[in-house]
Amino acid sequence: MGIGSRLAQRLQGLNIYTPWQLAHANPSLIRKQFSVLVESTVYELQGVVKLTWDDVKAPKKEIYSTRSFGQRILEKNLLCQALIQHAGIAAAKLRRQNSLACVAVIFATNSPHDAQGTIESLLRIDLQYQRRIRR
Repeated sequence: MGIGSRLAQRLQGLNIYTPWQLAHANPSLIRKQFSVLVESTVYELQGVVKLTWDDVKAPKKEIYSTRSFGQRILEKNLLCQALIQHAGIAAAKLRRQNSLACVAVIFATNSPHDAQGTIESLLRIDLQYQRRIRR
């Protein structure tokens, strides 16, 4: 039912023990006793859509684009092209959720099983942006 144990105990105080009973409860009474979210649950049980997944899904605070390559990249320009492609993927994800970034981190490493040992490179870029005002 999606109801926690403490909330279930409070609902039982109103003689509501099952989802069927909650579906037949008065939504405004439930809102007064509990919250707008429990009221929305009552409406949802009655078949009225109140919240969509997009309404409750929070924007991501971190966005990644990561991949392993099937073969070793030995040329600097090929590595740069791959990093640019991943930056583009991350930027597209950022745009889809209408967010802005304040930091970009670029990280590259070789295989931990490499005979030469692990070689890592990390670059952190603090981004400055200005909000565009739409007219």
